[in-house]
Amino acid sequence: MFSARAVCLLLIVYFLQTSKADDACDEGAWSNRDPYCYQFEFMPKMWTSARDNCHQSMMMGFMADVNSSDVQSFLDFQTGPVDYWIGLNSLKTQGQWEWDVPDGAAYSHLDGYTNWAPGEPANDPNLRCVQVRHSGSNMGLWYATDCEQTLPYFCQELKSVYATTSTPPSTSRTPTTLTPPTNPATPTGCPDGWHSSQVVSNKCYYVAAQKNIWFDAEAFCTKAGPNAHLTSITSAYENANVDAVVTSTPSISECDQFWIGGNDFDQDGQFVWEDGSPWGYTKWAQGQPDTTQQCVSSTARANGQWKTENCGIKNCFICEMTMSG
Repeated sequence: MFSARAVCLLLIVYFLQTSKADDACDEGAWSNRDPYCYQFEFMPKMWTSARDNCHQSMMMGFMADVNSSDVQSFLDFQTGPVDYWIGLNSLKTQGQWEWDVPDGAAYSHLDGYTNWAPGEPANDPNLRCVQVRHSGSNMGLWYATDCEQTLPYFCQELKSVYATTSTPPSTSRTPTTLTPPTNPATPTGCPDGWHSSQVVSNKCYYVAAQKNIWFDAEAFCTKAGPNAHLTSITSAYENANVDAVVTSTPSISECDQFWIGGNDFDQDGQFVWEDGSPWGYTKWAQGQPDTTQQCVSSTARANGQWKTENCGIKNCFICEMTMSG
C-alpha cells in the first residue's frame, strides 16, 4: 500500500509533468527527444493492466522501452524517488526478457543497455516483470518483480503520431496528379503533397484518395518519381506512422481500404513487397491472409490491420518514394 506521503508525491510529480508537457505530444505526455513521447501514469496497476492501458489509452502506445542510459535518466528525472514499471518482461518464456512494443513484436536490448541491480534478474518463475526501484540503496536499478504487484508506470509512443495529426495539411498539399519530384518543395525533403516518414530515413508517403485497382495504383505510384511504389511496411513503428499519415490526410472519407505493396503473385501464400523490401513484419486481421486473394490492403484509417483482396477491386492507396541523399 502507498502511504499518504507517497500518494502526495505521485500527485505532485503528475502535475509537474502535465505542466511541462511537450507540444508535439498528446496532452500530459513528455518528450525526451525525437521520436518518442512518454506518459507517466501515477495510478498504480499490476503490470499486465498497465500494459493494456498503454495499448488502449495512447494511439499505438506501449510500455516504456528503456534502451539507453539517456532514456533511463530522463524517466527517473520525471518520477523522482518513485518505483515504477517498465516494459521489460519474461511473460512469454521464463528467462527470455523482452520489451513490450506495438502488436507484440517484442525485441531485446539485452545485448546492449541494461541496468540490472546486482544479482538480477532473479531466476524465479514468479518474478517475470521489471520495475525500476528508487527505494533502498540501489537507486534507479532494475529488479525482476511479481507482475501482480501494483506500481506506477510509463507509456511510450511515437511522437510522429501526434506531430502529423495535430496540424493536418491543407487540401492544396494533395494534388490529383503526380509528377516526378525534381525540386522537393517541403523542408522535410519530400515533394509537395508527400509526407516524410518519421521511422524510415529518406522515405516519403503519398495518400491517394482516388480509387484504383491494385495494378493501376502501382502504376500510378511508379510514375510519381524514381524508386516509387505502393508502400511497404516493415515494422510496427512504420505501420503506426503510415496510420498517422493517412489519418491526417483530407478527403479520404470514402476510403475504407488502402492498397499497399504486398502481394503473392509469384507463389500462393508467399507474400512479398513490390519494392523488394524483406517480408517479415505483418499485421493481418483475424482470419487473414485469405490466400485465394493475392493483393494486400490496409484499414489504415481505422486500426492498421491488413487483409488480402481481389486485385481488381478499386481502393484508395498509399505510395512510397525513397529520396536520394
